[in-house]
Amino acid sequence: MPQVRCPEHKVGTTAVLWAELGSGFTALFEALVIDWLKEATSAAVASLMGLSRNAIDGIMQRALKRGLKQ
Repeated sequence: MPQVRCPEHKVGTTAVLWAELGSGFTALFEALVIDWLKEATSAAVASLMGLSRNAIDGIMQRALKRGLKQ
């Protein structure tokens, strides 16, 4: 993501439509991971996608938060 330099706020990342701020993944990629999690364990999905279990947990937490918001 492009970085923005601001004298007041230092350096920050710009918000984009295709990802949540701070996620590190696109919304489409996170949707794919969630779909795979419906069929396999988090350890299996982490291995297949080359992600850490912490990354999988973050994706699951953001999906849960979005679901509860709706």
